[in-house]
Amino acid sequence: MTNPGHPELGSGSAFSASSNADTLTFTASGEATITSDILNKTLTVNVPDFPAPDYTLSGWTHGTGVVYPTTLTDMVGIGTANPTHALDVVGTANVSGAVNLGSSLNVTGATAFNAALAVTGSATISSLDLNLGGITNAGVIDGATGFTSSGTVKFTSLGLGVLHSDLNGVLSSSPVDLTDGDVSGILPVTHGGTGLTAFNAGDIPFASSTNT
Repeated sequence: MTNPGHPELGSGSAFSASSNADTLTFTASGEATITSDILNKTLTVNVPDFPAPDYTLSGWTHGTGVVYPTTLTDMVGIGTANPTHALDVVGTANVSGAVNLGSSLNVTGATAFNAALAVTGSATISSLDLNLGGITNAGVIDGATGFTSSGTVKFTSLGLGVLHSDLNGVLSSSPVDLTDGDVSGILPVTHGGTGLTAFNAGDIPFASSTNT
């Protein structure tokens, strides 16, 4: 519609021109058509109903509250035109909620956690950086290259006594048993011992001088 003058929209659906010299020009475009009724002095603009978009033409299917690839074996790439996984993201992904994994998690680079890390199963870790919090683990942590901590490492299943390690590297603890080989060797005199490995019947420890 072109408007050389200054037509005004009145009440209802009527147009009025401020001057008889003003003109209104209606031009059909695309699928819309205009029909005129000279007898009733009306113009009718006809716009057809457009069909709902067919998402399958773009490779996606819009279901009830879900959108998914029409071909379920297709791979989705974000930041890449050549995805090699079901969802392949090249760049940084930010997830503000929880991430639930039904399988293993493979990380090729260094991993930094700014909160506590909870592990309920087994975990194989070669490099782990915890800026804040700590590790809460109810399963097994297998350190491929060792376990180093600049803070406190607390084992809740261990108590007072001697620390033991079995053939599988599992740690345990028990009270010190002086009769079962927990203590071996000779306690030197400087640490309160006699420096002797055995005594004969009737022997009495005697100090000839300090620490002797």
